[in-house]
Amino acid sequence: MSAKVIPLRPRKDIREIVDAAFKEHLRHLKPEVSNCLRSELEVLLHKHFDHETPELTLTLPQDLSENQFESIRHNFRNVLEAYNDLVTERANALFRDLYLARLEICQLKHGSPDNSRR
Repeated sequence: MSAKVIPLRPRKDIREIVDAAFKEHLRHLKPEVSNCLRSELEVLLHKHFDHETPELTLTLPQDLSENQFESIRHNFRNVLEAYNDLVTERANALFRDLYLARLEICQLKHGSPDNSRR
């Protein structure tokens, strides 16, 4: 008996993610800065986050009972979710730093005042 771990969350298009972020958080930016930052963020997201989620297979002994199998599946899912949360937290922190650096570059290119940064 083997179990496949399938990603639970559907993937979103990178442009959808960027558009939603700008609509919700970045409406205050000058259009020139906004356009510059959009293109910078799309490049970053494509470069670092546009990879297929790997399919993982866990091979288990054939003589497992249904209860043992469910227990292993539940525990395995918990471990993967905890690890995923940690990696996501780290990735978000790194991405935020990259985003702020790219925002600063776009503001410098297009003469935006410092007080428009959040």
